[in-house]
Amino acid sequence: MDRDQIRPQDVRTVLAVVAANPAGRLLAWRHLRAHWAGLESMFGEGSFTMGSLITAVVAHFSSEFDYEEVMCMK
Repeated sequence: MDRDQIRPQDVRTVLAVVAANPAGRLLAWRHLRAHWAGLESMFGEGSFTMGSLITAVVAHFSSEFDYEEVMCMK
């Protein structure tokens, strides 16, 4: 989350690329959960960017367990 390493406008792209790789899906999800508050403050709660970020990370989820985890984040 270091702004000197990754520009805020590139955070979504980085997490989407990691989440698109089967080996990185869980890593991207854990990162999103761990940094939820920081991401909300960076992009704004309910913003298009935040929604796009969530969609990019959970797009590859396919189980009932995954669904329940995402719904618990609300």
